[in-house]
Amino acid sequence: MSITKIDWVATKLTDQSLDSARSFGAALGLSVIVDTPTQLMMQAPDGGVVEFCSTDYDGPAHLFERHEMVFGFAVTDIVADGAKLIDAGFESVTDVTDGGPVMFQHFRGPGGRNYGLIQHK
Repeated sequence: MSITKIDWVATKLTDQSLDSARSFGAALGLSVIVDTPTQLMMQAPDGGVVEFCSTDYDGPAHLFERHEMVFGFAVTDIVADGAKLIDAGFESVTDVTDGGPVMFQHFRGPGGRNYGLIQHK
């Protein structure tokens, strides 16, 4: 496994909390990379991403189906590392997906929670 860091955290919030997330991220010095009425993505100086989604967020249905917080690991070889998780008996929830500057794949891990692998291009 070629994990380099925890790279992405996403949490589901009420619409009112999404507004305060903007102030929270600004106070932490995070840069806004996506800002819509239902989704706010902010990036740390090291490239890590914090994603805040409202209850109206229409993203992938599996993302928050079991818990209101998910996270992902940065890897250097998403195909090989995804195969290792599958070989270890963990369910792939998505195929490897092109997400612009990253490739990602979601898995169902311990406790039925969703986790992601992320490879920066």
